[in-house]
Amino acid sequence: MPRLYRTFSCLFSLIKPAGYHSLPLEEDGVLSKSQSRRRGCMHSLIYLVLGGLAGAMITGFMLNLLFGPFSVESRYNPVGSYQDINSFPIVSTSPHLSAESRAIVTSLYSDDFAFAVATLGHSLASHNITERRIVMYLPDRLSSRSLCIVAAAGWEPIAVDYIEPPHHGDGVHRRFADQFTKLNIWGFDKIGVDVLIYLDADTIVRNRFDELWGLPYSFAAVQDVHDPPRGFVVSFNAGVMLLRTSSAVLADMRQNLETASFPRKQAEQAFLNTYFAPQTLRLPYIYNGNLAIKQRAPSVWASMKNELRIVHYTVRKPFWDFAEGSDWRQGMQESIDKAMEEGGGNYSEEVQWWSDVWDDLIGQHFSTLNACS
Repeated sequence: MPRLYRTFSCLFSLIKPAGYHSLPLEEDGVLSKSQSRRRGCMHSLIYLVLGGLAGAMITGFMLNLLFGPFSVESRYNPVGSYQDINSFPIVSTSPHLSAESRAIVTSLYSDDFAFAVATLGHSLASHNITERRIVMYLPDRLSSRSLCIVAAAGWEPIAVDYIEPPHHGDGVHRRFADQFTKLNIWGFDKIGVDVLIYLDADTIVRNRFDELWGLPYSFAAVQDVHDPPRGFVVSFNAGVMLLRTSSAVLADMRQNLETASFPRKQAEQAFLNTYFAPQTLRLPYIYNGNLAIKQRAPSVWASMKNELRIVHYTVRKPFWDFAEGSDWRQGMQESIDKAMEEGGGNYSEEVQWWSDVWDDLIGQHFSTLNACS
């Protein structure tokens, strides 16, 4: 307390009233007592300021270390930063859609995910989901081997055009450079699809989701989950989406790609959040069982585990990026075993779900898959 008193006394002594003039030095050139006191106070003030700055820097460093950087991505809120770029209706005015006009769609931009797409397809078949199954792909990126693998699991391959990232990909994470091609699904009205459910290749189906087909909304998705400090957010995850197709919407999206403002590092997901910001119907988490939920809030995951419709393997991927000429069954089993142990075995149950579907796929279609591979 006395030290605090002396500090404030020094600060007040440095404030000179109007018209004040410093006293001259004593005759021998030594500072007077009042001047010495003022100089000492000035030094104390400098040390106080520098100490405060150092403390702030250390605090900032520790927060960054513990919680990660508070980047543009972490602060971005597509609803709070609303941009009026989507004038299409929220509720679809289309008549009741027939079962023939429905489709389940996924994407395949490299050979690495071919077995994952096949496993997803088999999970659909295992639950007697009979809607048309479409895998869109880039013809110059996929081998005939991969096309054979996905076809064996009941997928209909549809070649699509590459959609280049805005601004020539500047700021887009290189892993997501192909993901703007996903926007092509809005143009599937030209191949007879009126409504579709899009599933990323790293998902499997755990239960039927017939209730989704009757929803009258133009677009629906599930809110995303991130590591701290973001956690549960208002933006949605683009790995599972329900949508009404429209070539007009696709054309409008492509027109807005270059001018819309969004964190480009998150690629098409950030753009779609910006485009559909307040128009999105938020679905329950059971329709996109993102493993990040279990990581972030285990009790939430446990409460809905038995009702999960779709599981999304975001933080752990059980499947193997196979190499040409290798034993693909052995490689996949090694990948599954590794995923079982990662994270202290925290996701072993969910990895086992994927493994069970894979084993059933092999049991029913081994000869066909082996001929492909």
